[in-house]
Amino acid sequence: MNNEIIDSINKLVLNYENSKDESLLRNINRLLRLLEYQSWYLKARLGIIDSKHENFEDDQLKKYEKEFSYSNAFSKYHLIIPLLMYLFKNYNNDRSALEISSSFMEELKDFLRPGDYAKTKTGAQRFITNTRFASNELRKFGMLRSDSQYFFHTWKLSPYGVMIAGSLYYDFRTDDLKKFLDYKLSKDTALTNALKLIASAAEDIIERHKFEKILRLIFYEEVIYEVMKLYDDRFIKFVTLIKNFLRSGIKKETAAKNLRDFLNGLNHDQEISKLADSIKLKKDIDYNMYQFYSIINNSG
Repeated sequence: MNNEIIDSINKLVLNYENSKDESLLRNINRLLRLLEYQSWYLKARLGIIDSKHENFEDDQLKKYEKEFSYSNAFSKYHLIIPLLMYLFKNYNNDRSALEISSSFMEELKDFLRPGDYAKTKTGAQRFITNTRFASNELRKFGMLRSDSQYFFHTWKLSPYGVMIAGSLYYDFRTDDLKKFLDYKLSKDTALTNALKLIASAAEDIIERHKFEKILRLIFYEEVIYEVMKLYDDRFIKFVTLIKNFLRSGIKKETAAKNLRDFLNGLNHDQEISKLADSIKLKKDIDYNMYQFYSIINNSG
């Protein structure tokens, strides 16, 4: 291992902590990457195989293992609602799934914990991996586009996803949301709270006045509002179905199959796809997402 690299990193870290010069972080990151590669190279040369079953009786190692464990990170269930809100905020930014998850992580960097930065067995950072899993949960409930143009390439909110996110955005100070964003919640509780939150937003949408209010608030062009009204009955039926499914719990039975079949039917509806492509959110919406995400640390 190159001791000069370690010395350089220590000096740069001290300089950064004193100056807060962001340009130093890039050099620190580059040297850390180089150090990581040297560690991999040494393991390869010595034939060292990492094994999760290997137990080292070393207090220092155990301390770091605990610090960077999955229990000190946001699970996929904790990230469902924050990812939904991030995709809402960046609705018109068409980027790859990897670019989205990286920029999502960048936006939340003030709230991340050591476990979020740890590498999984695939070599990806745990937060990136859990973000991908969170996107699967959103897709499961029809909040992401699933037609061929988007399924494998990017994450794009469906019209239903836009409406749910819009409803939550304007009510984001609710107690339920604060409880959900508490990272200390168990994974099961985080999932339950997320589904309750989505079901509650669906109930708000089902009320005609709330449906129209959200349409007026989030759509930039009046024509989009008028087109969405044309889908009112079908959309409300769709929202009602998902709300009832969420309320009754996730079961691998007929209800789940019926929901998937219904979603697949919508995914292949060309008019719905055209509508999703035509949506433009209002430019003057106050996206104070930093305040939204700060709830993560202020929950208790």
